[in-house]
Amino acid sequence: MDDELVRSAIDYFELTEINSKPAPGRMPETELRVISWLGMPVYDVDFGWGKPLAMLRAVSERAGFVYLMDSRKGDGSVRVLMCTEAAILNDFQRLLYARF
Repeated sequence: MDDELVRSAIDYFELTEINSKPAPGRMPETELRVISWLGMPVYDVDFGWGKPLAMLRAVSERAGFVYLMDSRKGDGSVRVLMCTEAAILNDFQRLLYARF
């Protein structure tokens, strides 16, 4: 790594405005990330006091994320944990039920 490479990287970050990213906990309204935890055997564990009643993320206040998880019932149903801005809920519901 030399001086020219470092200066080039600095110029790039200044041009792309790397500091203009959303604040922690917020994402642009157009971004939605779906993470599937389907098939993870989280309800099969037993730490000595029985099987868990629920499995959640430790922090679920980051907007723009959807987590798919198997339900505790084991009947094939799916739990959905969704954190997003309230402003896009109507659009999300419309897209969720749309027939393409």
